[in-house]
Amino acid sequence: MEKIVPWLPEIFSGIIGVLITIFFNFWRNRIPKIKVNRKTEVLYENKVSFGENEVYLVLDKNANDPKKNYYAFDNAYIYNLRLMNSSNKSFSKFNFSVTFPKHLSPIMVKASGADKLHVIRQLNVVNPNDDNNDIDFILEPFNRKDVYHILILYTVKPNDDEKTEKNDVPRIITNEDAKFVYPEENMMLALRILLETLSLSKGITISKK
Repeated sequence: MEKIVPWLPEIFSGIIGVLITIFFNFWRNRIPKIKVNRKTEVLYENKVSFGENEVYLVLDKNANDPKKNYYAFDNAYIYNLRLMNSSNKSFSKFNFSVTFPKHLSPIMVKASGADKLHVIRQLNVVNPNDDNNDIDFILEPFNRKDVYHILILYTVKPNDDEKTEKNDVPRIITNEDAKFVYPEENMMLALRILLETLSLSKGITISKK
């Protein structure tokens, strides 16, 4: 008859307790993830010309004096950005930046939080005359499950590769202890890979010997 060492169960329970503690600390101290949903919408594209006349989108930033801050664009797009704190960590302040490629020029920004207690601050002014493509923001606060929306109106600078470059995606960066994740984009990428794999598998035949 086999004898069970009396202190063996205590060792096993101790090991399990240590493993649970390690897992809990890892889970609690993991890098916070910020979910990002983003899409680009076409607001205006000038594809029609009337002889020597062309159609432009006019932006008047001074309604009291139309001759000042008057801009005309032959294309305009909206960068729709949604940020959600999906982690278990709350931030009293959360700093981040949106950086546009050099051939894209931000024009206007509209940002909002869930209510008046959730404030989003834009640290630098967007001006079509400037070449600064970095827009800095602060979210106050950015607690768990908080959501902020940002709309950025931008234009594509004239160049030979406009048709291929206008779909370039601005970068979102932060110096906070957090990581941006893109669940919708990852899902679409996985679905595309699956569909391509299935389409390729239709042309493969397996011969039996």
